[in-house]
Parts: sequence; structure tokens; C-alpha cells
Amino acid sequence: MKKAITIMGAILVASVILTSCGGSNNSPVKIGEQEWMGGNLNVTTFKDGSQIPEAKTDAEWRKAGEEQKPAWCYYKSDVEDAEEIGKIYNWYAVNDKRGLAPAGWHVATDEDWEKLIEFAGDDEAAIKLKSKKGWRSKGVYAFQDVNSNATNETGFGALPGGGRGPQYALGESAGWWWSASEVDDENAYYFHMKPNEEGLKDEEDAKKGNEVEKLEYEKWAGMRVRCVKD
Repeated sequence: MKKAITIMGAILVASVILTSCGGSNNSPVKIGEQEWMGGNLNVTTFKDGSQIPEAKTDAEWRKAGEEQKPAWCYYKSDVEDAEEIGKIYNWYAVNDKRGLAPAGWHVATDEDWEKLIEFAGDDEAAIKLKSKKGWRSKGVYAFQDVNSNATNETGFGALPGGGRGPQYALGESAGWWWSASEVDDENAYYFHMKPNEEGLKDEEDAKKGNEVEKLEYEKWAGMRVRCVKD
């Protein structure tokens, strides 16, 4: 299931404010030959203006997944969190024919992510994609800023925001982003970043914080979304 993929370097060029995306950073960011949204998606309507259902309870979230219907939620019902990190969507919202991304944009595919990762430095891509602040480790390193090597040279500004599986998870110590590419009827790909846990005895494990991992998970789960200019 785990297929580690990764990236390096880039130059940021911000331009017009993209008001339809929501979130605190709406400026498009030029990275290599791609133009990415400067923040995670934070919308409650599809491209055609129809409402995306909000799942306010665990039961509503499970039901949406069982019925393979789109849904979004706040992480632990934290509205302020969404202003900075965007909302959480299941993959059925990502793939809905009405279009989750605003006009002129699309949810990033595997190919989009892999181009980004290659440009940013492959096995050390996350260093240049992650925000300099906000990343926290788990366990004994909780509440410490352990990602001291993050440079955000690309301007991508990745923040940890966790996701929603059977429960909310890893809000302060992991970033999960859906890919628009599916694995099969039940699973889709996503991309994962974690802190660089300096001080761990296992140096190889500590270095995993430098990488962007390509993984797969069930479509009913909830993750953040980034979009790329068409």
C-alpha cells in the first residue's frame, strides 16, 4: 500500500486573489510549470452552485460513505480551523460530476502531485513544501516544533490538518490530501506529510518527514484537498 514518492526546490509567484476557494491563503502559487492554489479548498458548494452536504455527526459521515455520497466536515467541528487549513471532504465529493473545484481549476491528480514532488526534490520534497510553522510530532515530542528543517521555498505552505477515518486523527502531526485518482471501486490515492522527528533513535524513520508519501485509503474517509489550474 505504501509507495513513497517525493520532491525538491521551487520558486513562488503569487498573483490574483482567488476568492472562490475560501481559506486564509487564496493566492495562486506558481511552482515549476504548475499553478497551485495557495491553500486547501474551503468551499461548501459544487461548481454549479449546488450545496455539498455537511456531515455534522459520526452517523451522518458514515451514512454518506455507505451511500457513496459527497460530504464535508470541519475537523472536530472546529470552524476556525477551516479558515486556515480548509475543510475535510470525502472522495465522493472529490469525484462528484458537479465539480468540487472552482471554475478554471481541478482537484490535483496523481500526475499533478508527482510533478510537484519531482520538482521539489523527490525524497526531500516535503522540506520545500511544508510551512515553517505548525508541525508537531506525536508521542514524547508532542507540542514541540520539530520540523526545523522545513523551508517552504515553493510557497506551497503545507500544514498538518489530519483527517477523518473512523475517528478524527492526527490533526497536529500529519497532513493528508486526496488525489483525484482512484485505485479501485473502494479506494483512492492520497498524499501524506509528517513532521521531521529530529532526535529519534531511528534516523531513517526521522528522515521520513522529508518525504511526501503516496498511499491509498477507502473513499469514505475525510481529507484535505488542493487544486491545480486547468
